[in-house]
Amino acid sequence: MAQELHRRSQWPLPGAPRARRAELVRDAAEHTALLEALIAGDLPLVEQLLRPHFGVG
Repeated sequence: MAQELHRRSQWPLPGAPRARRAELVRDAAEHTALLEALIAGDLPLVEQLLRPHFGVG
């Protein structure tokens, strides 16, 4: 699992497929929204963001 997280956190080289770049930008946006909700203490929003992020309901 740690290896997969590390792999996913690496920005692709300039020649990488656009789909990979889009995936990383989308992941970064999800993480930013999650951190903002955590900082705000908005636990219902944290739960709402985490469910699809982890593929739950």
